[in-house]
Order: sequence, then structure tokens, then C-alpha cells
Amino acid sequence: MAANVPCDPRPICVNWVGRNMRRAIYTNDFNDFLGNGFSYDPIYGQLDLDQWTVTGFSAEDDLSRGETAGDVTTGGLYALTRGGEDGNALMIQPTGSDFTPGSLVLDLNSGDKALTDVIASFDLLVNNNATRGNSFDFAYSLDGTTWIPLSSFTSTAAADSNGFVAQTVAVMLPDLAAGTDFQLRWSGADVDGSGSRDEFGIDNLEVTGVEVIDSEQGVFTLELLHIADQEASSGAVLDAPNLSAVLNALRAQDLGEDGLADNTLTLSSGDAFIPGIFYDASEAVFGSAGIADIQIQNELGIQAIALGNHEFDFGTEVLADLISGAAPGTILGEDFAGALFPYLSTNLDFSTDVKLAPLEVAGGGDPLANTVTSSVVLETNGEKIAVIGATTPTLDRISSPGGVGILPGDFDDTPTADQLDALAAQIQAEVDSLLAADASLNKVVLMAHMQRINIEQDLAARLENVDIIVAGGSNTRLFDDNDRPRDGDSDQGQYPIFIENAGGTTTAVVNTDGSYKYVGRLVIDFDAEGNIIPGSYDETVSGAYATDAQGVADLGAEGLVDAEVQQIADAIEAQIIATESNVFGISDVFLNGNRSGVDGDPDGVRTQETNLGNLTADANLAAAKEVDETVVVSIKNGGGIRSSIGETVVLPGDVVATRLPNGELVDSQGNVIKPEGGISQTDIQTALAFNNELSLLTLTREQLVEVLEHGVGALPSVSGRFIQISGVEFSFDPDLPAGSRVVNAEIVDEDGNQIAELVRDGVISGDATETFRIVTLNFMAGGGDGYPFASFENTDRVDLVVDGAERTGEASFAADYTEQDALAEYLADMEGAYSDEDQDPSGDTRIQNLNYRADTVFGDAPVEDSIVINEVLASTTGSDSEYIELFGTPGASLAGLSFIAVESEDAATPGDIDFRYDFADTDVLGDNGFLLLANALAQSTYGVEANITFTGSMENGSTTYALVETASLTGDAVTGGEVVIDTVASVDANPATVFFDAPVVGPDGSYFPAGVGRVEDGVDTDTAEDFQILNFNNSSTVNTPTAGTGLGGNTGNPDGDIDDEPTLISTVQGSGADSLMVGQTVVIEAIVSGDYQSGDADSFRELGGFFLMEETADRDADAMTSEGIFVYEGATLLTDVAAGDRVRVLGTVVERFGKTTIEAAEVRVEEAGAVDPLTLAVTTTLPDLDDREALESMLVTIDEALTFSESFDYEDYGQALLSTDGPIYQYSQTNTPDVDGNAAYQQEVADRTILIDDGSNGARSDYDPITEPDGDLIGANTDAAMMGQSVTGLTAIMDYDFGEYRLRLPEGVDFDLDDASNPVQEQPADVGSDFKVGSLNVLNYFTTLSGLMDNGQSPRGAENEEELARQTAKLVNTIIGMDADVIGLVEIENDFAGDTFALKTLVAEVNATLGYDAWDFVDPGREFVGDDAIAVAFIYDTRSVSLMGGAAVLDTAEFLDPLGAETNGDAYNRAALAQTFQDIDGGGVFTASVNHFKSKGSLTGAEGDVDLGDGAGANNATRTEAARILAEWLDSDPTNSGDEDVVILGDLNSYAKEDPITTLEAAGYTDLARAYEGDDVYSYRFSGQIGTLDYAMANEALTSQVTGATTWNINSDAPVYFDYNLDDTYTSPNTMRPTDQGLFDADSALRGSDHDPVIIGLDLEDGRPLMLVGSHGNDRLNGTEADEIIIGNGGRLDVVRGGAGADTFVFVDQDSLREQLRILDFDVTEDLLALNGAEVLSTRVLGSNLLINLDGGNDSIFLHGVTDFNDVMLTQDTFAFV
Repeated sequence: MAANVPCDPRPICVNWVGRNMRRAIYTNDFNDFLGNGFSYDPIYGQLDLDQWTVTGFSAEDDLSRGETAGDVTTGGLYALTRGGEDGNALMIQPTGSDFTPGSLVLDLNSGDKALTDVIASFDLLVNNNATRGNSFDFAYSLDGTTWIPLSSFTSTAAADSNGFVAQTVAVMLPDLAAGTDFQLRWSGADVDGSGSRDEFGIDNLEVTGVEVIDSEQGVFTLELLHIADQEASSGAVLDAPNLSAVLNALRAQDLGEDGLADNTLTLSSGDAFIPGIFYDASEAVFGSAGIADIQIQNELGIQAIALGNHEFDFGTEVLADLISGAAPGTILGEDFAGALFPYLSTNLDFSTDVKLAPLEVAGGGDPLANTVTSSVVLETNGEKIAVIGATTPTLDRISSPGGVGILPGDFDDTPTADQLDALAAQIQAEVDSLLAADASLNKVVLMAHMQRINIEQDLAARLENVDIIVAGGSNTRLFDDNDRPRDGDSDQGQYPIFIENAGGTTTAVVNTDGSYKYVGRLVIDFDAEGNIIPGSYDETVSGAYATDAQGVADLGAEGLVDAEVQQIADAIEAQIIATESNVFGISDVFLNGNRSGVDGDPDGVRTQETNLGNLTADANLAAAKEVDETVVVSIKNGGGIRSSIGETVVLPGDVVATRLPNGELVDSQGNVIKPEGGISQTDIQTALAFNNELSLLTLTREQLVEVLEHGVGALPSVSGRFIQISGVEFSFDPDLPAGSRVVNAEIVDEDGNQIAELVRDGVISGDATETFRIVTLNFMAGGGDGYPFASFENTDRVDLVVDGAERTGEASFAADYTEQDALAEYLADMEGAYSDEDQDPSGDTRIQNLNYRADTVFGDAPVEDSIVINEVLASTTGSDSEYIELFGTPGASLAGLSFIAVESEDAATPGDIDFRYDFADTDVLGDNGFLLLANALAQSTYGVEANITFTGSMENGSTTYALVETASLTGDAVTGGEVVIDTVASVDANPATVFFDAPVVGPDGSYFPAGVGRVEDGVDTDTAEDFQILNFNNSSTVNTPTAGTGLGGNTGNPDGDIDDEPTLISTVQGSGADSLMVGQTVVIEAIVSGDYQSGDADSFRELGGFFLMEETADRDADAMTSEGIFVYEGATLLTDVAAGDRVRVLGTVVERFGKTTIEAAEVRVEEAGAVDPLTLAVTTTLPDLDDREALESMLVTIDEALTFSESFDYEDYGQALLSTDGPIYQYSQTNTPDVDGNAAYQQEVADRTILIDDGSNGARSDYDPITEPDGDLIGANTDAAMMGQSVTGLTAIMDYDFGEYRLRLPEGVDFDLDDASNPVQEQPADVGSDFKVGSLNVLNYFTTLSGLMDNGQSPRGAENEEELARQTAKLVNTIIGMDADVIGLVEIENDFAGDTFALKTLVAEVNATLGYDAWDFVDPGREFVGDDAIAVAFIYDTRSVSLMGGAAVLDTAEFLDPLGAETNGDAYNRAALAQTFQDIDGGGVFTASVNHFKSKGSLTGAEGDVDLGDGAGANNATRTEAARILAEWLDSDPTNSGDEDVVILGDLNSYAKEDPITTLEAAGYTDLARAYEGDDVYSYRFSGQIGTLDYAMANEALTSQVTGATTWNINSDAPVYFDYNLDDTYTSPNTMRPTDQGLFDADSALRGSDHDPVIIGLDLEDGRPLMLVGSHGNDRLNGTEADEIIIGNGGRLDVVRGGAGADTFVFVDQDSLREQLRILDFDVTEDLLALNGAEVLSTRVLGSNLLINLDGGNDSIFLHGVTDFNDVMLTQDTFAFV
């Protein structure tokens, strides 16, 4: 329930207070009043003249005297500045001519509900600084004529110097009927004395009244405190008292803050006790087991409990004695009195059980102690609530219910729909009976102990008139987003679960974990029909409250522990400590008895093998063998293990829970009671609380397999029947049908040796009738948990426990051959500590779940040598560290195998083998199973010596890696005939063709992964889940190259001498793409043209080498051979060189990433500074793509303008796109889409563009600076490089990396773009009119920062409050800078209801920046516009625009999904919004529609939406149909405006020549920006190409009224790093931007979005008489300068203003209602009054105003400024409006 918060300082807001509402009729703290007078259109600093009336002042200026601190002499009305938290107040300075007498009147209305307890309060301020006594009296009136005094005050004639003295005035007003007009008046006058007059003020004015909400007519708030599965164990000695404190703290809270008792129930959904150490200790302390459990429920104030299954664990006699009080014992000094509450279950028949039948009472009555029944009716503060119980129908299989009848009789562990229907019918009958018996009853709570919460959810959907279901038995931890789980507890679902029930209303399902660990609290409102209101749920109030120490402290409840509960717990604790000292063994590990985990992580005895399950099964087997040595198998159920043995703690400095063995236990004197790791009697009794007895059975092989199948048959459900075993190993496939899941199984001895094979490959092995002796639990032997033992014949069952037998051995606390005794004796006999760590399912060996691991049941099966590709690293920061790691059977031979890297990029030549290594016949995996191939840099980077060193390089684009048989390779490309040993593909976001059906890893964001590596060495399931993406930045914790041990390495150093005869660079380069000298050792002597060495003084240029270029005299005459080359050293600096040096290099020729490179072995400077390197540059225009190879690694000067065209990758990787011939337009922006034409155009684009890159190939790290390509810091956005700007004559190196040519700037070259070539647009271009309409994409403006939105979608915008503030500032600057009157917004968060939402926040921030409330938003009339996360919206300037009627929404299925794809839940086209607007000044009317068509990405899946390659992209058909439907919809006048002027706004995701735009043009719409700005207009940039996605399109009727249009290019031209984000936009994980570089400018609109705003000017025609029509309620209508007809249309008070022009004011009489039409500016010289059939009864002059009373006496017209009725011009025209 929402907290009781103060109202805003404006009329009518509501505070819910418990069952009542205290509603504020009017509140004002006057802090916003600045003494600026009154206005009918008040701005900040003024009061509303429609509500306030002032008399008694001599001049108009007297009403707006401004602010003062007091002690003024000029008469008037001021704002008194009180200072500090007091803010401002309303102050009056009377004088001889001012306010003596005078009055201040406030007109109010009580609203639509009757009010009682009406209070008016305010602070009366008096500054008695003058010598005259004055009165300041307070009164009210119900008719404006008769005034009833409320308080009076007269100042003394004697002045003082105390300044302003405040006193609070609070007075009662009479009860007010709904819709009552009333007035409050403060009046002043002289009383006595002479001279000046005192100052008076009022502040903190509140007028409130109470709406008393009857529960049958209005809202009722319930507080339900609930627990379940209390099942006390040793932990309850702390948690039960803590729970009492939490309960008491919650009950003490006044939810309504009204001093009234809350409507609180306290209930439990069953299992109030369980067999175990706590239960047993009660017998020793209080006389009977279980007494302590029941008494704790009594002390906690539990009002009713549903019967669970554990209540029946000792049979109905024990249960009946505990309920009735017949169990002998004394507790808290008195005889045990039994359960002081009823136990409930509507589907149990108690009459058939001799023990419980005497306790049964009829259902539906008052709650009675010591009873069992089906239901009760509880009362809270006079409100009746039915409470019904229900118990799992599987009760007879999981407990001992005696003769109790159970309905329905047929109910599976996983019930069928029919079985659920039958159970629901049983419960529904009880619900219907209760409601039929009492018409005043309409609220029902069901306590359903169903063991599995999905059953409670199924029941919720099947039942009617059940409001709340408290689940039980499943211990499901439900939390809301405000809840804190206890340490080690996982979140298993949302609290509460709201489900639509069979009656069409909502049911809330709640549950918490048991063992006194949590209190559930559901505070929820009910409507008048008794249905819950889900929206009233408040996660700050409701949810799961932990009962650990922190939970108690959080509530300040340390002193609220119930004394009696503490006394019981202390006594039980003493008994338990006595048993804790009885230690039987030690465990070095946590023993997992957890119930279950969460999806994907079973982690519990009811879902997987655990070490505690193994230990206890082993103990049972050992005990059985003492009696019968032929026993070979032990079988038990996971449900019999009730807790873990160990501790779950959060270690210091850690944030996750860790599982540890038991800690040391000492007493209050420090004596060790239990050593660290000790397993005590308490632990054993708690873990094996049921203490089942052991039974021996003989089973056939077939029967034993049937038992195994039953044990895993309930999965994936969490079930107590899940098996725990000893002496058996088996594998199972949970995806197969239950009953046929076991794949392989065998009986084994304690050393794992096979005794007998049971199943192989799903078929029973050998003789199905062969028998084996097993041990199980007597509970299971009798059919418990549905096990089939009881149905087997000739089992020779022997129950090992002998009643009354002497207890032998070390453990005498439990009978021999019970589970507890077996485990205690087994531990006592164990040598040393138990040390088997618990495993996740991949490590389970006894029970192998094949969804998590490979099948290894039969270890004697032959195992072939295995070899897999374990890791491949291909792309890293700087120069690439590359390696290939293989893994498999140690010593496995690689003879006859090859590793290949196959080109998979569709844009290249897929299928080409880009890299190949053929293994030698002697190559084998190392002793550790590894073999490592690596280049020299990888070995240096990771400090590892590879087994094989390679010098080639792997590509940095989509690649398929494969280990294949060498003989199957037939050329330089794959054929499909390769014999593949292992394969994996690594891909980027570009289209790719993967070979060999390889698992696909990547992309990394949109990029090629650095590499791929197996999550676990060698684990190969042929899925992508086997792999993780390696680290681009060479993190050695992720990238782990491991060399094979026991093998040699190969360093691969080149032969040759640096003094050998040098080879010309042109000879090495050759005229082809690859050098013909690859692999040869050469000597090169040339000039350093670019120094990019790593580790030298220049930290900006770091490529691990340098560029060389031949001097002019050494160049050949072949234009096809390059004169430049790159020398690669890697991370190790061989010799420091500088640009201009003549150097000599010895090295090996390689093709490194497609670039001819010398891998240097030795570098020597021959002459430092020999040449100015820039003089070596070759002047050229930008070569076509195919001609750039001839200039590879050369220094070139581009003798033409290069335009900065894209910055997508710049902030992270330092690369941008340059283009020739100006900016590049999208093909379909200027051309009709065409496949051949687009292909040719894209080739032209490739020839026109080239990358410019910074000095390294690495990615920027967090907070590193962002620099220009020359290394200079990028400045603030107002003076930095903008896209669209160009540079001419740029000198750079023509480099080739990552499959693309790129320019790199050597030292001494600046990147100076010409600002004048595309100057920053500080403001939009003039559009020829002051009345403007715009379209703005706000780029995912969300105020929901995390979790889910109200419509269930995930937020997309800012990630934190700081980013939101930055984004808001940018958008506010944009909106104000657009200077428009109406703006259509795109990509706003789809939420339009509640106190706060994104659209409302954005408008409020615009107004706050302006300093006045000018802007408002169009209410779409619904909470969500469409079902996507984003939506469209309108905002408008209320000073210039008014709304005509309501908004219309186009959200038909035909429009949202016109092709009916429905493949991935996308909303496709977002719902369109239309609204009719009126220009207040000009009177013109137009309708605007804001739209957001389906994007070109995220395919709809419809056949017609595939990308045809014609330039229009994907989903063109969906967008085209949307355009057609939109045009037809707008032609139908969806807003009923009657006006034909229409403009379409928004992001249509289509370029200018594409079908959606031409469809709209064919429908008569004009693309206004293109019409006024020409074909070079653009609003969006993608991949370096620009075009228009954002539009303002006017129909023919409106186009002639358009004065201009512009696109304000503040976003598409601005690099992305100027936006609001604190981190980058496109990489994953994101890289943080620098904080000290001035990139973000909160005062600039630049890069507020990625789309540019579009703005049009309008000169609207007012071609018809303007009518302003109000509603049937109270209206306030403002006319314009035009001639208008203004119709109030009925209402208690319609206040209208005509403005200039000859206006006709129309009175409308709604029958039997009281109406008043108040006209504020009636001009008797030109305005007309239409009485519309009404007759004048009388007239009355009130000051300077005229009151006209109409026939009947109830209706009136009030004319301000008119005193003579004869001056009023009447018209006989009549007007009728609905």
C-alpha cells in the first residue's frame, strides 16, 4: 500500500488512510507565490484568479507588490519571505485606502464525494509593528452571501518589535455534500487606535475532508501476515523468537498513519511441526513431543493453519492429541492446552478417522480452538474474510493420514488437468457455500498446502472468487524487488504471483521459505466487489521479511521478541546443546541436504545426487550388511533428508554465500562442545528427522530398474521421491518419457567394480528375473512417495527394527537399524574425516543426468584417442598475439592431420583456406594432453614456449577453424569432402557462411571475437555452449595458452646476415596481392616513413613495427609494385628508429593479415635523419579499391577533399570513415530500389571510401582519452571534428589491416578538418513562420533504469541516474532549441499512467528549464500505446496550442503486424498516435500523427520482408503496408475533428525513394523537408551513408499552408562520443569514456539523439467559425483574437474568456442540474449572449459585475465588468451539443 504522502500544492489530491481517504480539497504553502498578483492564466509567482477574489484595494498595482521581508509602508498584497524551510507566505499591508475594509475570498468545491471531518487550517502571521488595532477574521459561506465566522483576531493598538509571530488556526467546517461550492474569506478592518496598520499573512493553507469508505462500497485494505512450513529444527531456537519480533514490528506499524487498527490477519499454510530434533526435544523438556511447536503457534497469534502433510507424520492420534491438548505435558507453567486456533482443510474428510472426527466442527463458522474444519470466517475491524484450507491429495503417499478421507482420490505427483479440475471443484464448492450463506462476505483466502507452487498457481486459474492463495509445502522463496534474501538463499520467483482466475479477476499467490526464516506480508486493497486491486501492491511495504539478525535490526525489532516464544526456544536450545556434544564423526566438507536449487542448477536432494545422499545411503548399506551380507544396493528418497550438515555463510570481503562444514561450537565458558566439522546427534537428528527404519527386500533385475525409473521419473519437477543410492551407478536422459529414462545401469561394489549389469543402452541386460537383495526405508517399502515396492511379490521383506530391543553400539539415542542410528554408527567407524566434495550434476557419478554430463557408467568400454581444438586466439589489441591450443588424450598422434582456418565472411571468398598447418608424423599431444602452436608475439606476451612456432597469421573476420585429415584436403578451398576431427566457428555481425556444421561462437557485440576457448578443457558436446570468447586485451586469466609437456619447441629463427645484399621493396612486394617471396629471409634497406614501434617514446603509434619506403632513386618503374613495406617486431623493440632514418632490416617475408610484412630478426640504423620522410609521399587521388594494393604501406598525399563520414568505431578503436566527392547518400535515398543498381552503387561507395585509423590496432581502455587520428585530444563538441566536414591534401600511410585499407597519419601530419565545409548548426534554419511543428526521435528516453517496465518489457535507455540526467539535459536543449509549438516524439518509454513516467518527467524538465509551466503532453487515454517497450507521443506549448478533442490510437493487428509474421513477439510497427491541435492565436486547426515504422533490422520472419538487396533493407513490405493503412486511417478523420489538414510525423524507417514514402506520396502527402531543402536533405547516418528516416509529410490540404521546412542536423553529424552515455555505445562490455575531456556538454543539444529533428512552419487558415465547446463538467475555456462561439455545455461552474473578436457566449442547461456560466471579458459593444431557450428570472449588480438569474432559480450567468443588463446583446440562436 502506498505511503501516506503530502499532497501537491494544487487543488484535489488524495491520500489513502487505511480504509478511509482524507482528501485535500486545497493546499498551498505559498512557496511558489512571488507577490506577482493574480491571473486567470497564472504563471509561476501568481495566484489563480478563478479561485481567489480580492476586494478593498485602491489600485491594481496593489495586488502585485512582489516579495518582502516585512515592515513595508505601501499598502498592498505581497509575498512574505519567511526564510529557511518556511519559504514564502501571502502577506497583506493594510492602509487607509487598502483593505480597511477588504477581503480575500477563496472559491472551492467539495468534489465528487461527500466529506466529513472537514478542516481548514493555516498559519496566521501578524507583525504588530503599528499603533492601530486591526481585525483579521476568517469565515466561510455556502452561497457567497451569508458568511459564518470561524475565527477572529484583532491586533493590539500598542506596537511591538517582535516581528512576525505565527499561530496555527485550525477550524472545523460542516460536512459537505458531493459537489458543494463553498467559499473561505479572510477580511480586515480598522478597530481602534490611529496611525499605521499592522501586517497580516497566511501560510501553509490546507483544506481537507474525510471520505469514509464503507467496505461494501469502496476500498478495503488487508494486511495478511503469513508463514508456512515452520518445521522447527535446531535453527528455530534463534529464528522462531526472531520471527516473533518481526511479526510484532510489522503489527506495530500504522499502515494508514491514522491511529486506527489495521485490518490484519495472521495465518499459516501448514506443516507447523515436523519430526526432528526440535520436535523430539519437546518431549524431554515439556512432556510430549510437538508441544513446543504448537505452543509457539499460539504465542505468535496464528489465527488458523492449513493441515500440511507433516502434521500426519506420526499418525492421526498424535495429531489429534496435539490439537485437542490431550498430549500430556506442562509448558510456560501451565498444562498444555492444545492448539488455540483451528486446523483447516476442505478436501479432507475427518469423519472417517476415529481420532480426528471428535474434533471436527462445521465449516464457515467462527474460529474455534482445538478443532479441525474446512473453513472459518475471520473478522478484522468488522470486515468478514473467509479462510479455507486445502491439503495435498498425495497425502496418503507422503505421510500417514490414518482413516482420513482424501479428495480427490485420484491425484498424481504431477497431476493431470482433470485431476486439478477435480481438486478445484472440491475447493470451489466450499467457496460457493460460504458466499451463498452470507451476502456480506466477498473476500476469500485459501491456504493451500500442495507441496508444489505450480499446483497452487493452477488452482488460482481454475477457481472463482478466491482472492489470495497462501501456498505451502514447497518452501518456494518468493521475493519482490525490494526484498532481501537471507545469506545463501536464492530468489525462486516474484512475490506475489498475480494470476487471472476463472472469474476474470485477479488472484494473488504468495509463499515464503519455511523453518521460521521469513514472514510474508501482503498488504493489498480490495474494491467494492471484494476483488483485489493488483496495482495497490507496494513492494516497499509488502514482501518477504527475513528473520535473521539483520532482518530484525532493519525493523528496529530487537526489543520486540515475544517473551514466551523466547522462553520455549531457550529450553529447547538447552536440550539440543546437550545432544550437540554427542559427536560421532567429522566432515571436512559441506554435506548437501538442500531441497533444490533454481532452473539450470538442481543443487538438491530432490533433483540430483548429493554427497549427503551418498553418505546416508552408504550408511544404510553398511548397517544392512551387518545383518545380511548379500545386500548389495541401498535405496532411499531425497525427501527423507531434511537439511544439510554444515554452514552457509558470506565470508568477510565476499558478496556471495560459501558452504562450509560445521564450525566449532563452544559453550558460554568457551568449552568446545563440538569440534570444527563435527557431526553431532543434533545434526543427524535434524538431517534425518523422520528417522525411518530400514527394511530389506529382494528384487528382480526388472523390478530394481523400475525402482530406479521411479526415482528419476518426476523430473523436472522437484520431488521428494528423487532417489539417493549406494551400490548402483546409472545414467538417465530426463528428456525421455518417465519410465523409460534409464540408459545404462550397473550394481557395483564399494571399489566401483561391477557386480551385475542392469541396463545397457536403455534395454534391460541379461536375465530380467535375476534377484538382488537391497535395503530401503520402511516408509518406501510400504509404498511411500509412490515407490512400487509394495506392489512387488515375493520380496522377502524384513524390517530390521525390533520394538523394545536394546540399543547397542556407539549411538544409543536412536533405535538400532533406524536411519539415524545407521549414520551415527557409520561415522563412528569411519577412519578420518569425510571428504567427498559435493558436485554439480556434471560431476555426479552414481546418478548421471545426461543433460549435464557424458555417460561413464561402463568404464570398461574402449576409449579412442580424442583430440579437440581447445583454444584459438586470432585478434588482440595492438599486433595480434596468435595461438592454437589442442587438447586430448595424452600422447595422441597428430600424424596425418592439419589445422585449417576457412574464410567464412560472405563479403570475401567463403571457403578459401586462409591458414593451414600440416602436422608432422612425429607430432603428438604432450603428457598433459596439450599441444600449443603460437606466433612469437603470443609466446612473449604470455611467457610461454610453444611446442610449434608459426609465422603466418590468421584472419580477423568470420572464420571456421577445423582439425581435419590432411589427405582429405584437395586445394586452397574446402570442398565439403573433408574428414573433420573437430571444428568451431568464430563470427562477427556480418553475414557469414559457416562450414562443417561447426558450433558458432560470436559475435562479440558486433565484432569478431578475439578468440574462442573451451569453458572446460576437452569438454565437447558440439555446441556453442562449450566455448567462451577469449579476451581482446590479452588477459591471462581468460586466455590460457598451455604448451604440451614432455615435448620440444621450434623457435623458427630466420637464416641470413644483416650485411647480405639488400632486396628492393618492390621486389618483395611484387605486383600481386601476395608476395612471391613469402617464407624467404631478406635484407631491406630503406627510409622509415612511419614509426609505429611498440615501447618507444611515442605511445600513440603502437603497431609493433615501422613502415619503410624506398627513396626515389631506388624505385622501379612498375606502377603495380608498392615501394613501401611494414616491418614487424612485435612487443619487443629490437632497435629504436625514427621517421627519416635509413635503416637495414633482416627478416622473413610473411603475409600478415593480407599485408606483405617483414618479420624482423635484426634492425640496424644506417643513418639517422637521412631524409624528410614527408618528401617521399606519392601524390594521388584516392585510388579505387582494387588499385590500392599497388600503394600498400606507402606514404601518399590524397589530392582531393576527403569528407569525415562515419565515427561508429572511433571512440573504441580509433577508426573513422572518409569519403571522396562529399557525403555518401543511401542508395534508396536518391534512387528507386533496385538489386543491380544497388550492387553497382555499393561498389562505387567502396571505391569512394577509406578508413582513417589511429596509431594502434587496440581498443581504448576505461577512461582513456579519445584522440583525433593525429593524436590530438578531441575537444568539446562545439569545436571538435564533425561529420560532413572535409580535409584536402591529407598525407598518410596506405596501410592494410583487418581486411581493409586504411590511412594512418605519421608524425608531423595534422588532421585538420575544414569547419566551414559543414559548420555546426547552432539553431535550426528559419521555416517562415512563428508557428512550428516538429518531429524528434528521443533515442530510448526511459526513466525506468532497471528491472522491468510496467508493461513487462525491459528498459532500453539510460543505465543510471547520472546518465538519465545527462540525456534529459540534451533533450531539453533540443526541444527548447526547436522552438516548435507541437512536437511528435519517437522512442519514448511506453508508459503513460501513474505519478511519474518518462514523458511526464521530460515535460516537467522542459518547464523547469524555462522557468514556467508552458509545455504539456497529450494524454493518449491509456497506460500503454501498443505493446512494445517504446512508443510515440506528443508534447505541445500550451501558450500557443490547444487540444481539440482526445487522442486517437492506431494499434490494430493489421497495422502493427500487417504480414502476420508473429515470429518473435516484436511489435513491428509501433502504434500510431493522432491528435487534433488548434493554433490559439491564429485559430487554425490541424491533425498530426506521430509514427514509428518497423526497423530495417530484427527481421519479422515474413517471406515478404526479406532483404532483397535492392537498398530498401529488410521488412520493407511491413513498412509499406503500414504506410497504406496509416493513410487510410487518417483519411477517416480518427479524431473526429471535421478538419482536413493532416501532417504525418515520425521515424518511418524508410529512405526517400522507398515504397513506404512513395505510397504516402501517392496518397497525396508531400515530403516537406525534401520539398523545401532539396534532395540533399538527410536526418540519419548509418555505416557512413546518410538519408532521411524522419519526416514531416503534409497532405494536399495542409501543404498549401506550409511556410517552410528544415532538418536540424545536430545529431547525425555529431560523433557518438558527444552523447549522454558515460560509457561507449557499441562494444560489450562497454568501455568508460574519459571524464575530464569536456566531451559531454549539458548546455548543448548536439548528439541528444541519433536522429535529427524535423521542423516545419505553418500559416494555418481559419476557414470556419471557431467553436470552443466544454464538457458537461466544470470547464475553463479561453478564446482567441478570432470571432468565436464559446459553449460552456453545462457544468456547475464554467469559466470562459472570449479574448478579442466578436464572440458569442452560449449558455447550455443540463436538466435538473445547477449551472453557472462565468464570462470574464464580455464586451457589450460586440459580444453576444445566447440564452439558448432559458429565460431571465432576475438580474443583480454585484460591484462592477452583473449576476443574471435564470428561470428555476438554480442557474445563473455572471458577467465580469458589466453592470447594466440592457447593455447586453442577446441572440435568439439556439445551440444543442451533446
